[in-house]
Amino acid sequence: MIKNKLKLIIACVIFLAVTKSYSQDSIKAFNFSLEQAQKYALENNVLIKNAQLDIEIAKKKVWETTAIGLPQVSGKVEYQDMLDIPTSLMPDFLTPAIVGINQGLFGLTPTAPIPESKYMPVKFGTQHNANWGITATELLFSGEYIVGLQASRAYLAMSKISKEKSEASVKKALTESYYFVLIANKSCEITDSTYLNMVRNLAEMQKMLEAGFVQKTDVEQLRLTVNSVKNTLLSLENQKSLADKMLKFQLGIPLDNTVVLTDDLNRIISQSKTEALLIEEFIFNKNIDYKLLENQEALQHLSLKREESKYLPTVSAFATYSKNAMRDEFNFFDSGFDWFPTSIVGLQISVPIFSSGQRWAKVKQEKLKLLKLGNLKNDTKKSLDLKYTQTRDNLVSSINKFENTKENFKLSKSIYDNTLQKYKQGVSSSMDLTQAQNQYLRAQADYFTAMAQMLNNKSELEEILNK
Repeated sequence: MIKNKLKLIIACVIFLAVTKSYSQDSIKAFNFSLEQAQKYALENNVLIKNAQLDIEIAKKKVWETTAIGLPQVSGKVEYQDMLDIPTSLMPDFLTPAIVGINQGLFGLTPTAPIPESKYMPVKFGTQHNANWGITATELLFSGEYIVGLQASRAYLAMSKISKEKSEASVKKALTESYYFVLIANKSCEITDSTYLNMVRNLAEMQKMLEAGFVQKTDVEQLRLTVNSVKNTLLSLENQKSLADKMLKFQLGIPLDNTVVLTDDLNRIISQSKTEALLIEEFIFNKNIDYKLLENQEALQHLSLKREESKYLPTVSAFATYSKNAMRDEFNFFDSGFDWFPTSIVGLQISVPIFSSGQRWAKVKQEKLKLLKLGNLKNDTKKSLDLKYTQTRDNLVSSINKFENTKENFKLSKSIYDNTLQKYKQGVSSSMDLTQAQNQYLRAQADYFTAMAQMLNNKSELEEILNK
């Protein structure tokens, strides 16, 4: 009994050790610069993987359409067992002939009246029948086929542009998440430092209160501010955690893995090249949405051509070779019995003659759809031009705002430090200190908000310019 328990304990220990080792092996740590993160996301994001699969599907669709115009060969083997051979009725010409022969040659006269039946039942065929054959067809000319082949290639081009759009969307979302995580980390770092400084100041104030140098109200006022900063820190840490999870999701990394960002905000901002971005000319044909619309217009042209091609004839050739065998017994595998061949070659021409205006109506519909796309294309040009102008202006405005908030953040920090020093010397009041603290915290929040807005506007302008 004790021996069995010991074996069980050892087995459990081994299992737990293996499980822990496996768990540790399954958790990985990733280090990413912004460029590395973008590259990793483009290789592992589900949206990109599906877009690549769509391209592969489109390639197979091109071959499927191409194969329609290539030779088609099929074979057939058939066997039938006529359990009841079909019966047919034929005019009864045998009975009168037999009676006439008997009377004329042999002088035999029927002893009973001849039945007045006009038909006699007859069975044709054999019980066992088999045949095999091969048929080949070739499409020689079809307007619909030619247009369909062009359309399948245009569909492949659209799949590639759609993947390009998916890549741009993933890259933009990933970039903004990367920025947000960096900003959240930096904001938490500064707020945590502020909180710890305030806790130390509160401890000093508490000692000064006990020594009678400050009033209780001043200490309570500072404690109120400390609690407020603590709540802000907790909120920022929660935002940081959510941003980290969102970044992992966009990267296609399990949430229990660790991601370390190797770029820092100062380097990203210094290398952002916003000046070059602001002076770059907006070219419609480079915009992905506009390229998709142009491809859609090309597909609509092909749809119109397909309907127009229905006025043309279709020409195809075919050839068939088969053999048949009819037997009273199942002996198809025995030698010495005949199989009867059949060979056919032919040409088929299908010519549309009259459809009561159906083809004409379909052509008109496709032309109207093409006009709609033309209107949409012109409207999209105006919309994209407006969007480019607004995004560019927003970036210019957010850059100026960022520079101002950056300066305000530095000033508010200096004011807070000076006010705190004066307060410790008894020169400033607790109200002045509280005001300086709140001003510093607001300036910090404004600074990071302006930074995020500037970086996001830059990312949006890059998307419009397809950079």
